[in-house]
Amino acid sequence: MNKYNVSYVYIGQLERQMYDVRTDKFEDETYFEPVYRGSVQIYKIRKE
Repeated sequence: MNKYNVSYVYIGQLERQMYDVRTDKFEDETYFEPVYRGSVQIYKIRKE
């Protein structure tokens, strides 16, 4: 994530259809902050 300067992760319908997305890893609040949960999920990357 740091290599590509990623700030947010967006998981929507298309991402779920195309990739085997396991959202449980994004529940670790040490690394990710939930921003929005609904039909899509958005997580903010916590920077060190």
